[in-house]
Amino acid sequence: MLGASRSASLSFVETEIDAATGAILARNPWNIAFGARIAFADLGDAQRDMTGDRREFIGRNGSFARPAALGASTRMSGRVGAALDPCAAMRGIVELTAGGVTERAFFLGETASREEARAMIEQYRAADVDALQAETATP
Repeated sequence: MLGASRSASLSFVETEIDAATGAILARNPWNIAFGARIAFADLGDAQRDMTGDRREFIGRNGSFARPAALGASTRMSGRVGAALDPCAAMRGIVELTAGGVTERAFFLGETASREEARAMIEQYRAADVDALQAETATP
C-alpha cells in the first residue's frame, strides 16, 4: 500500500515496469516518510506477463479467491502508472514432467533508488537462494 492505509495511498502510488530488469517498481511520492523510496517485485526474471492494476488482475467478475487473471488465457496488459488501483501482479509459466519438482523465488523489497533496486534484483537473481535462507534462519 506504500502508506498508512490502502484507501489513503491508492491515488498516489505510481507503478512502472523497469526496462532493465522487467520487475515492477512502485513509489508513493506523496508519502512524507518514504516518498523517494522505491518498492519492487520480481519473479526472478520468470515473469511472462504482469499488471500494475489490481482491477485488471481481479477482474470484473473475479474475487480474491478466484482472480480473473489466473484463469484467463490472455496475457495481462502490462498496464502500470498512476491513477490505477495499484498492485504488482506477475504470472510465469512452470512446466513439470510427471513427478517433477521445481522452486520459484519471488523477490519483494524496497530501496532508496531505482539503481539500488536494479542492483538488488540482479544480485538476488544470481544468488543461491537456499544459502541465503540458511543464513537468515533462526537456530
